[in-house]
Amino acid sequence: MAAADYMDDYTHKMTWHEIEELKEAAEQGIPGAQSKLGDCYSQGNGVRQDSAEALEWYRRAAVQGEAYAQCAMGFSYQYGLGVEPDYAVAADWYKKAIAQDYLAAYSFLGILYITGMGVEQDYNEAARLFRKGAEQGDDFAQYVLGEMYRIGLGVEKNLPEATRLYRYSAMHKNRAAEMTLTLLYGGGSCITERSLWGIDVSLCLANGDYEKASEWLTARAKQGDRDAAFGLSVCYMTGFGARYRANKAVKYLSAAADKGDPVAQSKLAALYIQGLVVKANDEESVRQFRLAAEQGCADGMCGLAMCYATGSGTERSQVEADKWYKLAAEQYQKGVDLGDDQAMCALAYLYKEGNGVEMNTTLAKELFKKAADLGNTEAQINFSKYEQDINF
Repeated sequence: MAAADYMDDYTHKMTWHEIEELKEAAEQGIPGAQSKLGDCYSQGNGVRQDSAEALEWYRRAAVQGEAYAQCAMGFSYQYGLGVEPDYAVAADWYKKAIAQDYLAAYSFLGILYITGMGVEQDYNEAARLFRKGAEQGDDFAQYVLGEMYRIGLGVEKNLPEATRLYRYSAMHKNRAAEMTLTLLYGGGSCITERSLWGIDVSLCLANGDYEKASEWLTARAKQGDRDAAFGLSVCYMTGFGARYRANKAVKYLSAAADKGDPVAQSKLAALYIQGLVVKANDEESVRQFRLAAEQGCADGMCGLAMCYATGSGTERSQVEADKWYKLAAEQYQKGVDLGDDQAMCALAYLYKEGNGVEMNTTLAKELFKKAADLGNTEAQINFSKYEQDINF
């Protein structure tokens, strides 16, 4: 959810008659009607769009103590809607809304404390405010607090905690959290502490400016930064902040793999097996899987085990397959302990097939269920099959 999404969005198109009734109620001093009329002027819904008129109606409701209107006043002063920007005034209005525990105000005030606009810059206070919002299920606050834990801003650096917050935020379809998770995990189960952007770019992402991230990554990748090259490959492959370009995705993925990125090596190996985007090459796939596996990447271990089990690109060896499946299971378990839904799903498959672990369909079902509850679509499908007693 971007910052502007906190303001109510009335999808219902207001009629002239409804606007007249709303104006009458607002003129009578009913704060809820005044706030809604402010929204109508802000959005141009049933009336001509007029930010200054919106501000006036928000003000009338806010001085009566209506929390939503107080937050809207803060938002208007922060972003200069109908009035010259005044961050100190914005902060005061947010504090009034927070006094009534209005959820959105925590994040807006938190942004001001991060940037030092209108208040003295205070990362600790910003983290406290975002935590308040995050604990109440605000995906915007969860994402930004996650970024603060990743960077170590106002809190002690803690990648597992950052990941946990990203996942909760992503469950609410927060695109910034989804993008950051994809960059950290690469769509797999091997968490990597990557040198991503600072909090300035994080806030742009939180507000829906995904191109900022790809611009930052492009600049760093051109300087030979491995993490940036991997991140840019993800942007081109998924369309996050950049138009889908398979050839560029492979170019930057290969660059990251050549510099020793285990997740990039594992993903590149998978592309060589599939023969998608690049020409199929089983031997190169084995080589890349091995490079990733030897660095402790669970997906690389699992891929290498599969190659040994099937004799794809290497001599078939069940002994080697079992060894790598077992090592992969141990790594996935570490991810499960950290609450990683991708690791849960991957480990569930191993228990379902008895690869690297003793076959246990009950435990597989439990793992699919845990991952499904975290919003993992693949796990939801598999758990549904278990529930329907479908043999798969």
